[in-house]
Amino acid sequence: MKKKWIAALLLSVALTMAGCTNAGTTPEAEGQSVSSESSEAGKTDASKEADASKEESSTVDSSTASSEPDGMVSAGSKEDMGIDDSWKGIYADYLEKEIVPMLDAREEGWKEGWSFGLIYVNDDPTPELVISSGYEAAGNIICTVVDGQVAYLQTARLSFFYKEFGNVLDNADGNMGYYYDNIYKIGANGFELLHEGTNEEVYGENGPTGEMQYVMDGRDVTKDEYYKTVNGAIPATERTFWNTGSSYDDMLSYLKGKGAASYQEAYREVIQGLSSKDAAPDRASENYKFALIERENYDPLLLCVGNQTFCFYAFEDGLLQAGPNWWFSETELVFVYPKLGIIQNHQYFENNVSNVSDYWMKAGSLCATYLSTECELDEEWEPVFDENGMPITIYEINNAEVSKEDYYKFAERNDEKFKQQLAPNDAEYTFIEYYDVAQMLEMLK
Repeated sequence: MKKKWIAALLLSVALTMAGCTNAGTTPEAEGQSVSSESSEAGKTDASKEADASKEESSTVDSSTASSEPDGMVSAGSKEDMGIDDSWKGIYADYLEKEIVPMLDAREEGWKEGWSFGLIYVNDDPTPELVISSGYEAAGNIICTVVDGQVAYLQTARLSFFYKEFGNVLDNADGNMGYYYDNIYKIGANGFELLHEGTNEEVYGENGPTGEMQYVMDGRDVTKDEYYKTVNGAIPATERTFWNTGSSYDDMLSYLKGKGAASYQEAYREVIQGLSSKDAAPDRASENYKFALIERENYDPLLLCVGNQTFCFYAFEDGLLQAGPNWWFSETELVFVYPKLGIIQNHQYFENNVSNVSDYWMKAGSLCATYLSTECELDEEWEPVFDENGMPITIYEINNAEVSKEDYYKFAERNDEKFKQQLAPNDAEYTFIEYYDVAQMLEMLK
């Protein structure tokens, strides 16, 4: 049966703005790395790195120093987190003194659309702060702490992926036939450009020719050379995509140590808000029921289930986050892995076309990995079949083409783990036991 992909996160979109401009230590331009102490230092280092790479082959693999992630180190273990939390005050000051004045001057009601989350890019226990507009024109501001000051990267558009604790991040995005990979690491002065690549459609007198031009670090390269550099920086199976974050108020409360004292307190407020007469009309009509989804090493997720929609919440160390917020559909399957805290969305189409997305919440960020299969198409955009009448399939992990064997190895990595299918609260059979408002509030005492 043909499946339809409708798993859209309900993200508010604020007024369109052209991008961030110079305002003290606020972002200057899309795709630009800036340090609050010295922006030129970071740019000079990046230029030297790019120049050096041009003297060598552009087919840099994972053993080349310029694209090699620093690797997983001891700072990446959970027990090392939070030893020094001075970064919380630094980020709180930055939000209040730099980000708020900038956005107040540009977007009325910006707090409804922008989100804030923490990620771990380099190999130390201080997280990076993602400040996301939620719309392409403004992109994201990704902050790190260098010598007690905030240095940041302004992304071009929204999409980026990174290797957690590997010290490498790829701002990979584009549209209308023009795409790019701007690959960074965090150095002594903040974000430093490792590689700058573009791939775009070639146009002739009659429009697109069907060919692509690949450029890496200022040199024309082949498609294979281009993706050898990109995949050498972050292999497909080691990529984490950032999706959305927490609200401004919840992040600031967390940074100031004023968040809820426990998940019980935080979830009680969520439930009371969803069930109050002041809830949004679409929420109030849902008559939500609830469940706690236990996770290993973290507080449980709160699952809120209506007869048409469902949503998740996570709580971690004082930080509340709203996660996936979707409609139920007869044409998609949604599973939750209780121990792992993963919400998995499946969609299937004809001719072996499919998408499988894993989402999880950590440190106020909703992160994801993506799997997809596509059918090879001919010049008329019709499926191409092999001699056995089977569609010729292209396999991708996190936007990188891989072999069929590698695809299924990654796709089946959690198959032995217990998972449960989500169903509306008025379904004839539910796979998870749901509780009404009074019951869940009692459980959260």
